[in-house]
Amino acid sequence: MTLPVQAALGTDWDRLAPALRQFHSGGTHHGRAEVTRGAGRLAALTAWAFRFPPAGRDVPVAVAVRPTPRGETWERDFGGHRLVSEITLAGPGRLRERFGPARFLLALVREGAGLRLEILSGTLFGLPIPRALLPVTEAREHAEAGRFAFDIAIAAPLVGRIVHYRGWLEPVDAGPPAMAEQGDQPGGPHGDQSSDL
Repeated sequence: MTLPVQAALGTDWDRLAPALRQFHSGGTHHGRAEVTRGAGRLAALTAWAFRFPPAGRDVPVAVAVRPTPRGETWERDFGGHRLVSEITLAGPGRLRERFGPARFLLALVREGAGLRLEILSGTLFGLPIPRALLPVTEAREHAEAGRFAFDIAIAAPLVGRIVHYRGWLEPVDAGPPAMAEQGDQPGGPHGDQSSDL
C-alpha cells in the first residue's frame, strides 16, 4: 500500500530526510513537545472546538500513524489529551485532512530534506469556509539530531493565534502498524470525545 504522503510527493519522497520517511511510513512515535495557546476567549473557544492540546512545556507526546482503507489516521496524544484526524490523498502535492465535520485541503511542499504544509481551502459540515475565515497554518517537518521534528502554528482571521506546538518524535515500535478500526472517528467538535491534543 502506498501511503498518502509518499503518493503525494512522488519522486520527492526519496529526497526527504530518513527520519521523515520513517515517520510517514506509519507506526507509533513518542517524544516531547512545547504547546502554547493564543490569547482571548475566541482563540480558546476555537482551540476547544477542534480539541487542540492545552498549553504546556516538556509535554509527553505519542503519535500513531495507522493505515486505513482510504488513507491513514493520525492519533496524537499530548499528555493524555487526544487529537485524531484522517489523512487522504487529494492529488499530486495535495492531501486532505478531516477533523470531525471539518475538512481541509493541504498543499505539501518539500523544502530541502523537510516538508511544509499549508491550508488551501476547507469545508465545515460540507459548506465551504470563506477565504476570509480560513485558518492559516505554518507547519514544517524536518530532521533534528536524526529525529523527526515538527513546528506547527495555527491561526485564523478574527481570532489570531489559536495554537502552536513544536517538538520531536522517535519510533517506538518496529513492527507494521495495525489497521485502524472502521469505528475510529477523527477528532473534532463531533469526533473523538475523550477528555483531557
